[in-house]
Amino acid sequence: MKIILNMILDMKNRINNFFKILVSSFLGILFLFFSLQEFDYNLFKESFISINFFFLITSVLLLIITIFLRAMRWSFLFNIPIGINDLYKSQLVGYMGNNILPLRLGELLKAYFLEKKTKIPKFKIIGTIVFERVLDLLGLIILFVVLFNFSIFNIFPYQYVKIIFLILIFTTFLIILSFNINRIKALRFKNKYFLFFNDIIDGFSSINKMNFLFSVFYTILIWISYIVVVYLVQESMSLNLSFIQCIIILLISSIALMIPSLPGNIGTFEGSIVYTLLLFGIEDGFGFAFILHAVSFIPYTLLGLFYLIEQRNS
Repeated sequence: MKIILNMILDMKNRINNFFKILVSSFLGILFLFFSLQEFDYNLFKESFISINFFFLITSVLLLIITIFLRAMRWSFLFNIPIGINDLYKSQLVGYMGNNILPLRLGELLKAYFLEKKTKIPKFKIIGTIVFERVLDLLGLIILFVVLFNFSIFNIFPYQYVKIIFLILIFTTFLIILSFNINRIKALRFKNKYFLFFNDIIDGFSSINKMNFLFSVFYTILIWISYIVVVYLVQESMSLNLSFIQCIIILLISSIALMIPSLPGNIGTFEGSIVYTLLLFGIEDGFGFAFILHAVSFIPYTLLGLFYLIEQRNS
């Protein structure tokens, strides 16, 4: 009876995964189709030929630095010291996996890779990866507030009062969150089929208050770096976008990355960029979307593959 039940559950999981892949592929292709509606090959070719490679290469180097920042942030989410180099390589392997595998399986590959490097149980590692996503969401919220220039606080007459009020709210949020992290430790699964969740909870709750604050600091640095990358890429193509417009592009494209899509977010990323640029009066934005995607997709995938092959051969 147990064997039959396991077979049914396995079949159900396979069907669910197939359905998710089908929906993700459909959405990715749909977004890609609409983003190519105004595509002009000659204009794309011309913009690529005239591209300023100094700005482009600088953006690639900055993106690689953000992986180092992510590795530094990740190190604060463990209760034991871990080599930054191992975390750096794991981050790149994870990005590579997300770029070529469906269903964001790169996150599992990232946990598996670090487990091989450090012998930390992968489910504890997954707990820290989940918290990474929480921090990224926090960064997105901060970006949203910055974008609207504190307009949600118009009840205050002076700008400095708005800023002080915002800092107080943000600080209160951090304090409440940091004091409630330890409550997660109270969650425990006793059923043997769910024991692996305890490792995830251990990984999630291993973060102390000071490390949490350091993690938030690195999160802010990471998002600032992403804004600069968008700005550098548009400068390389002479689009003359403002810094605020670059923040809008980053915000909308980051939200679009949450939509199920093809591996590497192909389609949804390009579509979000193209339609954001339409708001700025730029009708053929596919070239910019393509280049902006390529500056992270290509180096992350190649470096991730290199480190994965290096690990397999060691």
